[in-house]
Amino acid sequence: MFTSCKCLSIEETKFIISMLRQRMINVGLKKGLNHAHTIEISQILDIYLTDLQNRKNQIRTSVT
Repeated sequence: MFTSCKCLSIEETKFIISMLRQRMINVGLKKGLNHAHTIEISQILDIYLTDLQNRKNQIRTSVT
C-alpha cells in the first residue's frame, strides 16, 4: 500500500489520502484509536498529507 509519494500525481495522492482516511476510521472504530494498526495508518497518512502540502507550496512559490 505504501508507495513513494514523489512518483504519484497530485490527484493520485489525494485519492490515496482519501482511502487511508476511510481505512483509518474503520480500523479505529473496530480496534480502537490507540491500536497499533490505527496508529500505523495514521503515520502513513501523515506522510502523504505532508508530501501533498509540500508539493502545493512548491507550486505556489514557483508561480509567484
